Amino acid sequence: MREPRHISPTSLSLFETDRREYYLMYLAENRPPKIKQTKAMAVGSAFDAYVKSEIAGRLSIPGYSREDLIVSQVEDPAMHDWAHSVGGYLLDLYIRFGGLTDLLTVIGSNGGSVRMEFSTDCIVDGCVPLYGKPDLYFDRPGMTPVIIDWKVNGFMSKASPCGGWIKCRDCWDSGLAKPTRQRATTGHPGVVDGVMVNLNGFRGTGYYAKWQDQLATYGLCAGVQSDLTCGIDQFVGTGKYAGASHLMRLAQHAWIIPNTYFESLIKRASVMWAIVTSKDPALLFPCEPDPLAFVQSLDDYYKAFEDDEDGAFAEMCR
Repeated sequence: MREPRHISPTSLSLFETDRREYYLMYLAENRPPKIKQTKAMAVGSAFDAYVKSEIAGRLSIPGYSREDLIVSQVEDPAMHDWAHSVGGYLLDLYIRFGGLTDLLTVIGSNGGSVRMEFSTDCIVDGCVPLYGKPDLYFDRPGMTPVIIDWKVNGFMSKASPCGGWIKCRDCWDSGLAKPTRQRATTGHPGVVDGVMVNLNGFRGTGYYAKWQDQLATYGLCAGVQSDLTCGIDQFVGTGKYAGASHLMRLAQHAWIIPNTYFESLIKRASVMWAIVTSKDPALLFPCEPDPLAFVQSLDDYYKAFEDDEDGAFAEMCR
C-alpha cells in the first residue's frame, strides 16, 4: 500500500464519496492509467489559459503566454488549434458580459499581489499536508484576501448554474445578451470589504458541493484560516447554438468562507490523513467482511491489464 504525499481537494472529495476509487487512484500498488483529457475537459483548460494570459497582460505580470499555457494544460497537441479557438471565444464572451471588468475592479490597486496558476502547500493540525493550485489569489491590506476560480460546465452539451449566484448574464444569440438577473433565489447579495457577495454563504449542492472545499483548501495553503472572500465565475452551456457557436451563460458566485468552515475542513482532512497513513485495511474499508483481502484484490486489480499497451481496456474497466 502506498502512502500519499498530501491531501488535495480532489483526493479529499474522492476519499469521502468513493473510498474504493480513492484507494485505486492514490494507494494501490498497481494504479489505473490516468484518464485521458477529453474535448469537454479541455474546454476549461482553454478558457483558463486565455483568461489568465489576458489578466497578466493587463496587470503587466510576466510569464503567462497563451501558447505556453495551452501547451501545458491541453494534453493532446492535436487539440491545440481547437483549444485556441474555444479559449478565444469564451474570453470574448467574458469580456463582453462584463466578467473581466468586474474582476479587475475588485483587484483594483492590489494587482501587485496577484498570483495565478501557482502550487502551494501547508501543514495543518500538526502533521496533515495539504496541497492546492489556485487559479488566482491576491491580498488586500486591511481586508479579506480573495481567491478566484473559473469553471466551464456543459460547453459540449447543456448545464445549469450552481445555486446561489449573485449575477447571471444570459446570452441567447450571437450578439445580444438578455437583461442581467441580479441574484438567484438562494442569493442574498450584500457588500463586504468592497465586494458584492452572497450573505447566505455558498449554496452549492450535489456535484457543486465540493467547490467550497476546493477554495477553502487553497486558502489554507495560502495561509488564510478565517474570512476568505471567494469568487467563482461559471460558464454554463445553454444547449442552444448560433451557427457553430454554443451560447453560454455566465453565473457569478461570491461568498465569504468563515473560520468555522476552515476548522471543519481541517478536522475532516485530519481524519482522512489518520486513516490513510495507518495503512490499516479495517479502517479504510470498515464495511468489508474481509478488509485485508479486499485491499489485496484492489492492489492486484490493474495487474491484469499489464499487456494493455495503450491502456484503453483498463480505462473501460475502471
